[in-house]
Amino acid sequence: MPSIAAGQRGTRHITSSIWPLAKRVLREAYRWGTGLIQVAKYPLIAYSKTRRRSFRLAAEALRHQLPIVSLSSVINTKLTDEDRISLQAVPEHAHNCSIFELFTLAALARALNPSLCLEIGTYDGRSALAIAANCNPQARVMTMNLPPNYLKEHPDESQVVDVQLSAKVKSGERWAGRQESHRIEQVLANSLEFDFAAIGRPQLIFVDGAHDQRSVESDTDNALRIIDRQKGVIAWHDARDYGVRPVLNRLYGRGYPVSIIEHTNIAMILFENGAAVRLV
Repeated sequence: MPSIAAGQRGTRHITSSIWPLAKRVLREAYRWGTGLIQVAKYPLIAYSKTRRRSFRLAAEALRHQLPIVSLSSVINTKLTDEDRISLQAVPEHAHNCSIFELFTLAALARALNPSLCLEIGTYDGRSALAIAANCNPQARVMTMNLPPNYLKEHPDESQVVDVQLSAKVKSGERWAGRQESHRIEQVLANSLEFDFAAIGRPQLIFVDGAHDQRSVESDTDNALRIIDRQKGVIAWHDARDYGVRPVLNRLYGRGYPVSIIEHTNIAMILFENGAAVRLV
């Protein structure tokens, strides 16, 4: 006859195996329920602009499997009428963030007032400059890019698009000679091989390096490991595309409240007081 203790162990085993599935079902029910509520509200909202926005956000969230949040919902409580957002190197070149995405990064930096920022993927330095220009003068912005001789030393990766792009421009050329450049520290390394523990605890991390799934997973794991969870944001560019999308969808499935910022291709997680904050 089985003992009571054995029966309890069996019950605990069944419960522990069912719980992850139950959490996933609840998250999916929440996502679809939120979208359906937005759709149901559509005919009840008086103003056409608000109606269209409500319907669009619901459709976007269901299509991309991630909730959509407005930038204002993230920064409004953290900025005042006296705060200023500064942008330089505004013209958008090929493979840059859009102008509104650049503003989004600048606004997040101003709202967070970080002492340490990390960018993975410098390219020409435009986004690092936007972040640095909106931090306090004592802040440090570390930005990581492949070394300029990387392609020559790794000819087997000559067909990798992100490796080609890293060699296409001079890393950091958009901040060269500008006043904010003293806040920016260029790190020349492959993020797959870098010791992120040596950086410290950044309050803002922008992931925009290699876009294959393996690299995004690695960069994301490192970002989650070192982000300041008392006050911090991790942001990902190209959130709907390439290897970024499946990584973020899986992260959302694991319970992280990942959101896409409206009118951008940037996703983010906000941390406050030791925990990730659900924005919607």
